[in-house]
Amino acid sequence: MLLGAIIACQNALAAGTTPLTVGQSLAAAFARLHWQLFAILLGVLYVGSIAVVMLLPLGGVLKGLAAVAWLIYGIYLWGRLQLWVVALFAEPAGTVHAMAVSWALIKDIGGALRPS
Repeated sequence: MLLGAIIACQNALAAGTTPLTVGQSLAAAFARLHWQLFAILLGVLYVGSIAVVMLLPLGGVLKGLAAVAWLIYGIYLWGRLQLWVVALFAEPAGTVHAMAVSWALIKDIGGALRPS
């Protein structure tokens, strides 16, 4: 929640509006707390889904490969969704839209870094 307050304050400064007071920035963070909690729930469901894979009747090697694949994909997702909190406070967006904005921004950065 404190990170959200800091981002709301920075967003107000970047937009050129009046700087937010501490109370206003905390209120802005608290107003979007439910979206932050929804994102945490999605993360917990992703991490918890590996437990489902581990409970499947697969051999030890297949379970190990599945866990490694899940970990690699989780790291990939973590990298692509680094800016979702910023998008949540910079735009009037919900969690899924903020994650889509983060996904697109990181994709654009990756494309700009490729040699032409």
